[in-house]
Amino acid sequence: MKKYELILNIVLPSILCAFVIYITNISLEYSVLSFGFIVGLINWNLHKSKPILGVLLSISASYVTFIIAFFSLYVAALIFDFIEGGDSGKILAIIVSRTTIAPLLLFLSYSFIFKIRKTRLTIFVIILSIIVLISIEYLYHYFDFLDYKILNFYAIWQIVMALAIQLIITQNVKLNEENKK
Repeated sequence: MKKYELILNIVLPSILCAFVIYITNISLEYSVLSFGFIVGLINWNLHKSKPILGVLLSISASYVTFIIAFFSLYVAALIFDFIEGGDSGKILAIIVSRTTIAPLLLFLSYSFIFKIRKTRLTIFVIILSIIVLISIEYLYHYFDFLDYKILNFYAIWQIVMALAIQLIITQNVKLNEENKK
């Protein structure tokens, strides 16, 4: 039974993020709120601080990451426009900002909220999630899925990131349980 609880704890935030975005069709600003709320609430007892403060910090971290990543898009656009020039520099800036800078900022900000150890699995999950996001971004632009609600990049981004965060947090919970034995 504990095995199923563990699996449910890992995949539940991804499922809830997808459910909220697809069913409610909320805008990007509110989906950032729902992401932080879902991750904070699912991990109620795993925060470094008190649970209610942890949920509020999770929401805040989600928004701060979103805002910084949004401004990094502008900076990256200036840099890549200078290097590449034209539209290819802007596309490259979008890809770098959405698939690399934003996830790294989110992982960094959540490391202040949750007890996260830096293990090989943690690094592997971070690298794999960035590779998955880059691949999805490439497919998204290559096949031009802009009109399809089911393939909304931000929804997929939240699903991948919620899964990655849960894998990292759950790994740390399991390591803490093993150390107590």
